[in-house]
Amino acid sequence: MLKSFDSEEELNKWNKKVIGKDLNTEETFLVIDKKKIIEFPPCYFNYLQKLGDLCIFDCSLEKLPDSIGCLQYLDECSININPLLTEIPETIGNLISLNNLYLEENGLVSLPNSIGNLTNLKFLNLKNNKISNLPDSMSNLVNLNNLCLNDNDLSIYPNVISNMLGLKKLDLSNNNLAQLDDNIGDLSSLVELKISNNELTEIPSTIGNLNALKKLYCNNNKLTNLPITIKGHQELWDIECKYNQISRDHMIEISQWILNN
Repeated sequence: MLKSFDSEEELNKWNKKVIGKDLNTEETFLVIDKKKIIEFPPCYFNYLQKLGDLCIFDCSLEKLPDSIGCLQYLDECSININPLLTEIPETIGNLISLNNLYLEENGLVSLPNSIGNLTNLKFLNLKNNKISNLPDSMSNLVNLNNLCLNDNDLSIYPNVISNMLGLKKLDLSNNNLAQLDDNIGDLSSLVELKISNNELTEIPSTIGNLNALKKLYCNNNKLTNLPITIKGHQELWDIECKYNQISRDHMIEISQWILNN
């Protein structure tokens, strides 16, 4: 573990050596790209409390310091392409001003319970990790409208998703889902649902309750039909269901449903 620096001067020396520039405590936007960091000094973000945007890309990062929770003005945070980063500290829950959180292409296996404190969050991108479940606290994310969970290790539909009633876009593609729960029909604001490349044999009839749904992508599953409840759906105009076990006659029928909507 890196030592906790005793002064801003010492930390600045580390910053110049590793990141290649002086530490600017007045900085509001920070991008760190393709630097071999592995871990930050524990106190690092204590000196950057005015940050509004933080981007850390492809830095071989293995650990984030708890001090990231000091960034009380952070509006957008992107920590992407760090395959050895397996967890996010609980202090992430202190970032109550956060609107957009991107944690793509890391090695995350779970999320901290404190993520449920981010009640202003609107966009959460978790694609291409190793996540197999979600904490129940995420039901508090009432303002979330876009959730990307594609390319993870989900084998069971996380019921907590159905409590996120503000969701407009949900991407669960490229997982190992064998079924969806009926309560997916509670997502009354959902406009786009992506569930392609799973192991689904059926879609719940409650999907017909999604009155705002415009786009449904369910390619490459094991579906034999789509529920009759989407017939006559007023908003649904884009359905993709290729590479399933749906008969030609039913495919023609589905096409007719869309035309008649």
